[in-house]
Amino acid sequence: MYARMNTARWNPHTRERALQMTFEKIIPAYERHPGYGGYVLLLDNESDKGIAITLWETEADRESSLEIAKAMIGELRGVLREPPLTENFEVVVHFPGQPLDRADGTS
Repeated sequence: MYARMNTARWNPHTRERALQMTFEKIIPAYERHPGYGGYVLLLDNESDKGIAITLWETEADRESSLEIAKAMIGELRGVLREPPLTENFEVVVHFPGQPLDRADGTS
């Protein structure tokens, strides 16, 4: 399994818009791509920092999803304070637990 991690600073007043875009545009775009393995969004409530992680079955799947990532970054203009720092990783331990509820209270 492979991961792409985008770390960025968010405009705090656009948080709700960012979450809506995540559920309505970003995740569906990734779900349609071969090898998609999951999406994690981490937001620090004490700062403007956020981390988005996508998981992929193979390194090739991750690399071929790069155009989606670039398009989604474009969609987030005005939401992000600056372009994200993008890093790629191999997942060496992945132990999934129970599914979590969405941040908006739905499953």
